[in-house]
Formats: sequence, structure tokens, C-alpha cells
Amino acid sequence: MDWYELLRRLVEITSPAYAMVHVFNVPGSSCDASVDPAAFCGALTGEDRFISWKTAAGTWRKPDKWERAERRRYRFLPDLPWASYLGPEFSGSVDRARLREAAFDSCDVEEGVLFRTSSQLQDVLAPDAEFSARQSRLKRAFADGTFHTA
Repeated sequence: MDWYELLRRLVEITSPAYAMVHVFNVPGSSCDASVDPAAFCGALTGEDRFISWKTAAGTWRKPDKWERAERRRYRFLPDLPWASYLGPEFSGSVDRARLREAAFDSCDVEEGVLFRTSSQLQDVLAPDAEFSARQSRLKRAFADGTFHTA
């Protein structure tokens, strides 16, 4: 299965703000309402993960769900998965030239950018630290504050 091509085609069909393909291999992990919004732990990562913010008191807040313009203000990425699509909502968050240098593969799709962290999806499961190192290199292409920090 060519997961990267599948992601590309889905992006072309749906025009999302964000899309990803990743392998979550932590036993018992899930992303339900009880999980910290900063957690990158499961396949079902809802919009709240991208639009919430941490208050001075340390609690997580999110915009009024009835205010569409407020909801479409994306504030964070939870982390970098194996493959990502970032729509125009993230245009001020990433230096595309630096991203292209650090990514295994990247291309423009619609008004956004599609890229891979490594060549194969199974690289995520490798016991060595290479995938994490690739994530760190890619993160340098993003503006400060793009990723959730604990």
C-alpha cells in the first residue's frame, strides 16, 4: 500500500487544513476526551488539538464552537507524524524552503504542502532514534511555538 499517495489523493479530494499518516504503537493508547490536548498518542486527533491554547493558569481552553472564524485559527501542531499535509492555515508557521531541505519528500498540493519525515511508514516503528532525529531536523523549518510543549 502506498500510504503517501493515498494521503495525497485524500488531500486533493477533501482540501483539509491538516492531514496526517502515522503509526501509533503504544499499547493502550487512545485520544479520547480524557487525554491531555498536548498528547500525540492516537489516530483520532480532533480539531481541538490544533486550536486549543494553554492559559496562564495552566488549563487548556478552546474557542467558541459556534464562531467559525475563531475555530479556523490553528495554533499548534501536536507533533510531526510520518507524513503530513499543512493547508494554507499554516502558511505563516513553516519555511517551505527549509522544509524541503529537511523532508524526505515534499510537494505542493492545492495551497498547502505535503511532506514525509522518512521514506517508509515502518520507520516509525524502528527501535533506533533515527525517526526522532528526522522529526527534530524538520521542526527547525517551523516557527517557534508551532508545536505543543508541556
